[in-house]
Amino acid sequence: GKAGTGKSCLLRLLDDGLPAGLYKSFYLCHTSVGIHEFYTHLINLFGLQPYYRRAAMFRDIKERILSLNATSHIHPVLLIDEAHLLNTEILAEIRLLTNFQFDSLNALTVILCGSESLTRRFGLSTLEALVNSITITITVESLPKEESFSYIENRLCLCGMKNPLFTKNAMELVHQASGGILRTIGAI
Repeated sequence: GKAGTGKSCLLRLLDDGLPAGLYKSFYLCHTSVGIHEFYTHLINLFGLQPYYRRAAMFRDIKERILSLNATSHIHPVLLIDEAHLLNTEILAEIRLLTNFQFDSLNALTVILCGSESLTRRFGLSTLEALVNSITITITVESLPKEESFSYIENRLCLCGMKNPLFTKNAMELVHQASGGILRTIGAI
């Protein structure tokens, strides 16, 4: 979705709703990095010691994921925000990180969250394996006019407003100026 449509809020809501005894989430948002730094971020997220060699970090991450599944019976969920900033090499590596027991074990769930450009990049032939493993794609749209009105009223109510503050015409102007983008509505 577009910037400001609430993608990160949806990730936070998803994370809050995961049953703690069954799932453990790992959140990554610093995505404008190279492959080695990406692995360094991942290995730190999983509470492991970084190495100079990427292959050693890859191995340790995979072992940690399998250990969480087998020993603790916890399914790890990797939440990657701002995924549109990941380079193509990292996106291809993400597919390799999810490959367990000849692709017969679902030991890790990866959720990629990013702008619309991420979906367009999935048309690249180098990402075909990743694209074929994606089970759900959700597009976050801007709010229609009626939902913009409800959002404005709800936000004002949360701030303690008991009576309507804006006229319907004023809320229409806010919706038009914001294009229904949550962050822009909030700023206005």
